[in-house]
Amino acid sequence: MTELDTLLARLGEEPAGSRLDGLEVRVMHGVARRREQIVERRGYLLACCLAIVVGTAASAMPGTPSSTEPLLGLPASAPSHLLID
Repeated sequence: MTELDTLLARLGEEPAGSRLDGLEVRVMHGVARRREQIVERRGYLLACCLAIVVGTAASAMPGTPSSTEPLLGLPASAPSHLLID
């Protein structure tokens, strides 16, 4: 056990390697990126749930039958009315 204590004491006296110099910055950057990913996933989940709710509600509600009128309500005398028909 004394050998282990001696090795740990010697290891504690040695300078840290150059790989450890920017470790804190890299870890904090990774944590921030992970938080951003979680927020994005929550946003996608909320959008999907909202789309499901709106789609289900729209299909469950009795609606009026679709009309054959143009979507923008172009008058029948308009030249572009011929293109829509």
